[in-house]
Amino acid sequence: MKYNFNVNEFNEEMYNVFSGYIDVENEEIKRLRKEIELLRMRNSHLKDEVTKLNRENKNLKENPRNKKYPLNSIRERVEREYDFLSEESRESLISAEYIFLNENEDIDFSGVYIGYIKLFEIELRGKLSLKENLTFGSLIEKLEQARVFNGLIQELGKNRVIDNRNRGAHNGIIKKIECGRVRKVLIEEGWLRRVVEYFQEVDLNNDEEKFEEF
Repeated sequence: MKYNFNVNEFNEEMYNVFSGYIDVENEEIKRLRKEIELLRMRNSHLKDEVTKLNRENKNLKENPRNKKYPLNSIRERVEREYDFLSEESRESLISAEYIFLNENEDIDFSGVYIGYIKLFEIELRGKLSLKENLTFGSLIEKLEQARVFNGLIQELGKNRVIDNRNRGAHNGIIKKIECGRVRKVLIEEGWLRRVVEYFQEVDLNNDEEKFEEF
């Protein structure tokens, strides 16, 4: 059997077929290249946005003017709501509040913890008119003489305030959550105000029997 085989016609036909495939593949490659380039542009944009956010976040941490709770606002609130405190106590409260409200959990809050305790000590010493230099623990023992402070004594003991105060004063690390507990007792629950206002009406040096329930 003989076949009529035209090499020129075969080559031309095959060339057209393969050319079609090549054209299709070239178009697909072009499309993929465009998508890759688009993804690169989007990725570059996202990197720029992340860099910008990181820069803004760093600026918020380092620039006091951008703090969530500005110093001036805290000072105004303390001066307005805690005018019953001595000037020294108000300054301690302003510093403690500013750091506690603005800083995250990554730092040591020993200084802040001591700040809250310090203003409480200042007020106790002033209101009790003590001549001897008592420790914070001894000052708390004085408060135990009055039943009106039973709730405060229980809260201080439950939160290990005396132990934490001593730990913070001797190179121990205090976490923000621990600092928040003493702040809750003294500031949020109002024990600082209650103690100070109580002693404005009672003179322990003249008559210790004046301890009364509210």
